[in-house]
Amino acid sequence: MRRMVGEWPVFYGQVVRLLEKRGVSLDDIAEIVFELQKAYHEGLTVDQCRESVEHVLRKREVQHAIITGVTLDM
Repeated sequence: MRRMVGEWPVFYGQVVRLLEKRGVSLDDIAEIVFELQKAYHEGLTVDQCRESVEHVLRKREVQHAIITGVTLDM
């Protein structure tokens, strides 16, 4: 299995599935990010926020935190 430097695509899919299983979509997170940041970034779009969310969720530390949090919450 190929891993990219700084990214762990193996866990990315698992994290997205875990979030969706809990009723949280990437679009939901992107909407929240948009609402919190639109006052500070003129011209910001929800699509840009979604890209940022996807980028952050590819970080190993974030993946581990989400997997741990969801596991502890079960």
